[in-house]
Amino acid sequence: MAALMPKYQQALNTRHQLILWQYRTEQDPAKKEERKTNLMKEVIPFYLRRFERIIRDNKGFAVGNSVTWADFAFAVSLENFELIFGKDSLEPYPNLRGLKDRVYSLPRIKEWIARRPQTEF
Repeated sequence: MAALMPKYQQALNTRHQLILWQYRTEQDPAKKEERKTNLMKEVIPFYLRRFERIIRDNKGFAVGNSVTWADFAFAVSLENFELIFGKDSLEPYPNLRGLKDRVYSLPRIKEWIARRPQTEF
């Protein structure tokens, strides 16, 4: 199981960074909207459906049966996803939303979120 964590982290980092960079750096509003439509209809569902299945099959966690750093990586990526595409963007993925909520409700994490600086990301 531990061998899977780097695999998930790499998938999150590689796809997440490239896809969001392309969207966020687009200057032309029409092209940006076109990129967003493509992301929301094709690219993002392709990956999120797979991640949703992983979390579901692992009973709510990325790996094993308790919180690992892979869960933290998912939670941060999912929060950024919601910031960019809206709070309802994870609605089709209840296991991913549940994972993010579980991680962010951990007492020390919840405490940090309440007092952290408010930035774009």
